[in-house]
Amino acid sequence: MLYRKTKRRVLRPIAWMVAACFLWSSALQGLAPSRCLAQGGTPPPPSNLAATGQAAQIHLSWTSNGGDSYHVKRGTATGGPYTETATPTGTTYADTTVQVGTRYYYVVTAQGAGGESGNSNEANAVAGTGPPAPTNLAAVGGGHQINLTWTNNGGMSFNVKRAEATGGPYTQLANVTANSFVDSTPTAWTVYYYVATAVGMYGLESNPSNEDSAWANDGPQPGFPERWQTGQGNAPYAQANLV
Repeated sequence: MLYRKTKRRVLRPIAWMVAACFLWSSALQGLAPSRCLAQGGTPPPPSNLAATGQAAQIHLSWTSNGGDSYHVKRGTATGGPYTETATPTGTTYADTTVQVGTRYYYVVTAQGAGGESGNSNEANAVAGTGPPAPTNLAAVGGGHQINLTWTNNGGMSFNVKRAEATGGPYTQLANVTANSFVDSTPTAWTVYYYVATAVGMYGLESNPSNEDSAWANDGPQPGFPERWQTGQGNAPYAQANLV
């Protein structure tokens, strides 16, 4: 009788890891096959890549679907060719090597133990220089509203932002094209702090204006001097005395 010698296949460590992951997931965990590959082999591509143009840079963010690090790739035409610009480990990146006014196209890949994934979706943006910040912001309160005005130094529109503490954090209330805004949503006798930013080409935003504060008063509050009830100008000293 003749016997034929056969070779035994030896699984590499990565293959053993993937195989074990599949067995474990199917038996107990319900883990998706793509996650098994991400743990031991080539990970799935990142998703939801978004690019936002800012002053002299472009900000990128994406969703991780597996992998230990990422390859950020950039081109100047849709579809590439792309050149790698960075290998971050997180899911955000600020590209500061861009030319102002040039549109860039990006993809991101994930790097795992078994290799590099395919490309994410493509995203594009343009970096620019933001317009000058507004100046002379003034807040005047009274009745059920607070009136804001400022000087336009070159913006196409303005983001109006409000906080309940000096220095912020600020919440955006509106985007307007005029250099004035009426805040009709304040709570009476609450001091609010305002800034405005200018928005220019490509949606680029300026630095904040000066901060000013005011409060809305729904009529005189008994027991307080009249000068505290005008709701005008900087009001920190009044805030400490309001109940």
